[in-house]
Amino acid sequence: MSNPFRAFGSAVRDLFDEILVLTVCNLIWALLCLPTWIFANFLLGEGQPLLAGVTLLAGILPTGPATAGLSYIAYRVVDGRAVKLNDYFEGMRRYARAGWIMAAIWLTGFVTIIFNLNFYGGGDSIFSVLMVVFWFYVLLFWLATLIYAPALGHLQEQPTVRMLARNTFLMVMGRPIYTLVTLVLMGVFFGLSLVLLIVPLMITFSFFAVWGARATKQLVDEARRRREEAAGTKAASSGVEERGRKGQVRPK
Repeated sequence: MSNPFRAFGSAVRDLFDEILVLTVCNLIWALLCLPTWIFANFLLGEGQPLLAGVTLLAGILPTGPATAGLSYIAYRVVDGRAVKLNDYFEGMRRYARAGWIMAAIWLTGFVTIIFNLNFYGGGDSIFSVLMVVFWFYVLLFWLATLIYAPALGHLQEQPTVRMLARNTFLMVMGRPIYTLVTLVLMGVFFGLSLVLLIVPLMITFSFFAVWGARATKQLVDEARRRREEAAGTKAASSGVEERGRKGQVRPK
């Protein structure tokens, strides 16, 4: 059975293995993306939900490539490859279009959910309460997709939006306890990191990218093992080679 705490522990080790590169990548991502989110939150607090939504959607331009680069770095780290800062910019260039599409879909959905929560939150009827509960669960699901979708975009040989959406949905709904525990742990870590504002700027988002990639890989590997067992196949022999962190070869 999948253990979400094992993915967390592996992500912590990955973070310390590549702390310098991941810290720089996190800082670049934060500088590109956080100003838009902070300004949108300010507008929402000022009672301007429409302008806040427009601001978030405008954030697609920097968020798409920046997140694509961060997820590419995280994928390489989890895959045991050597990483350098240039890999971040390579990921931004190579996956910019996919990043824009994913960011547009996710941010549009997020704005829609927040709008509905804000709209129904002002009502006192039972229907309004039920709708708030409904949209809150939709929000949890939508946040959970961030755990798997970026890594799946790299794990799939020929990713398409439809296939990525399908596989992300299956992972969220197929492993609800695993996903919920991971989401709660990420929420706790994010809340604690806000106590020291320097932490989100330095490691939080890189760590989440690595953590999500680890969680995704753990579930994918488990599903693969189950298919092999069901088909009566055996695991690869012990002589199969595996790449190490810096490109060295080690026995599997």
